[in-house]
Formats: sequence, C-alpha cells, structure tokens
Amino acid sequence: MAPVLPPAAVLADYAMSFAKGKVLYAALDNGLPDIFAKQGEPMHPDDVAQLAGTDPDATARVIRALSGLGVLDETAEGTYSLSPVGQVLVSDKETGDLSPLAGLIIHLNEPMTSNTWNELSRTIKEGGNGWEKTTESKTHSSLWDYYQAHADTSGKAFDAAMRGVSSNQLPQLLQAYDGFKDMDMLMDVGGGLGSVMAAITAKYPDVKGLNFDQPRVIETAPSFPGVEHVSGDMFKAESLPKASNIMMKILHDWGDAACKTILANCRGALPAEGKLLIVEFVIPNPGTAPPEARQFLTLLDINMMMICPGGRERSEQEWKTLLESEGFQISRIVPLGPASVRCGGRQDVGCPAVAADRVGRCPLHMLGCDIGEMVVCYRH
Repeated sequence: MAPVLPPAAVLADYAMSFAKGKVLYAALDNGLPDIFAKQGEPMHPDDVAQLAGTDPDATARVIRALSGLGVLDETAEGTYSLSPVGQVLVSDKETGDLSPLAGLIIHLNEPMTSNTWNELSRTIKEGGNGWEKTTESKTHSSLWDYYQAHADTSGKAFDAAMRGVSSNQLPQLLQAYDGFKDMDMLMDVGGGLGSVMAAITAKYPDVKGLNFDQPRVIETAPSFPGVEHVSGDMFKAESLPKASNIMMKILHDWGDAACKTILANCRGALPAEGKLLIVEFVIPNPGTAPPEARQFLTLLDINMMMICPGGRERSEQEWKTLLESEGFQISRIVPLGPASVRCGGRQDVGCPAVAADRVGRCPLHMLGCDIGEMVVCYRH
C-alpha cells in the first residue's frame, strides 16, 4: 500500500506537476530521445548537446531531470541511456513519425496549448473556452484550422496523439464488443482516414463499412478493402447516408447543443431498430473507480473545455440525458478492457443488468485502470 503523503506534500507535488510535461516537451522538441536511440549506448550529456546543437549546461540539467522522471537511466560514470519508459518516446525508425505518446506530450505542452490553458482562470470567470481567448484564435477560424495551418508542427503532434488513441483502443474495442458480427453495415461518422473502420471490416468481412468525414479529410483517405469513403457534413441531415448502424468517437469535441444536432441527424439516418455505438470516455462517479481514473478524466474534461468550444467529457448520467433527449436509449456501457459489461437493463436485447468491475487498463496505457468505454444505444 502506497504511503499517504501529508497535505502539504500533495499540494507541493501538484504545484510542480507542470514541470514534468515541460521537461518532456523540451526533450522531444530538441530530439533527445531519438539521439539516445540512434547512438544505442550510454552517452555523456556533452555529447548529446553536441549532436543536438544545444547548450551543454542546460542540456545536462534537462537530462538529469529526465533521469529523475525515469525516462533515462544514469550510470555511475555519469552517462545516460534510454529506460523502457524513454523507449516509448522514440520516433518510428522507418517512417520517422512521432510515437503516439511523444505526439501527446508535444500536443499538451506546446506553446499554443499552454497559451490556451493560461486562460483557465479567465474562462472560469467569463465562461466560454480558452482557445477563443488566445491570440492564435484571432487569425484562425478554429483549432482545427490552426492545426491545418501548422501541419508540420502542431498538426503533426496532434495527429500522432490521436493515432495513438485509435491504435490502443482498437484491439480493446474488437475484443470487448462482439456485436459487430451481427451487423450488415456500419458507418463511422467522423471516422477520419478510416483506419478504425478498416480494422473492423478486416475482422468482420461481412460488414459493409462506410467512413464518413469532411471532404478535406476524405480526399486524402487511403483505400481499404470493404470500406467506402463518403464525404459530407455531419451537421447537415441530408449529408449523412442511410446506415443500419452508426459509430462515433467525436462527441466529446462538442457541447450539448452541437451534439444534439449530430445525434438528430444520425437518428434520421438509422432505421427504427438502428444501433448507435459511441466510443468515448465515461467519467466515473466517486468511489466507483480508482482515484487515478477519475483524476485523469476530470482533468481531460478541463482540457476539452479549454481547447474545443463546448468540448467536454461526460458522466454516465450526462450521456443518458443527452442521448435520451434525441431519442436514444442506452442499452449498455462496455468497458474497453478486461472488465465485465455494465448494462442498462434492456432485457429485450439480451442484456441483463449486471454490475461491472471497472478496473482494467487505460487505452493509452498511462494508468492501471480502464477509463475508455463504449456506450451502446438504440433508437426508441
């Protein structure tokens, strides 16, 4: 059992928490993990600084801090090498792509995100979100427009982070939910380049996959067996093709009003017995999950509040209220991990009401608990 820290120590740790992300960001921004990986043996900080083209003293101190974070291992000779944690930050050797966790760290700690978070106090006072209060928002119509304009930096990091979420959720999604086998068609609304749909149709070839997103996204989407790419606007009912089942992973980007429009359009595209799958986080109630899970998700909710107009993570009750307002009934909530299924009591769909063990794994493998879940809904 972990020792209980005195309140002052807890708060002091919170006060310095910002520094961890900033040190990691600086290391990645200067390519330090890749330098260690390429060398393949313990390195002296001076040699790292020479290869990175950085200041020797500042580099040595950041490297020492990285060892304190467990990212680097220090030898008795004063040299350093990547630890197993540090290896996770190394770019792909073949493509040079950022690792998903490196992308996440850069995304959450780069200047634009920091500028947005700096507006939190003002956001509490005035409402709205942090992004709209930044100088960047004055020259870009939206956060997505900003990422597109900075595709080689901010956009690259964001894409890597989201790719990591998808790649880690996919195996859990395919293992935890067996309802795909009974489907003849599935449309992923806001499905990006279609990799999630491609994985589903690869495992379930009888499922006809539709990948729906904005034209600028679809025009760059690669071809996948069993997947048809469709472009349109999910906020316009006439854009959505008819589909017997719909999946979405994007509702946390939007406030309730926008979500209601999206849900209403999806309801119109579904048949009477249509099924809606929502792959999202569900904020656990106090005492129903490890404290780390609740801490992670409540802070993630603040991040959504700051960067996306209306963006938010939702509790089970918030999901229930939102979905029922647009004619959907929750059938069950499926934890994406080694946990049982918690159901909404819909006996008519073969879903007995059972209590769930909510302990499993985080989709980013950052925590020892399951916080990624899928809400399964039906029209009513």
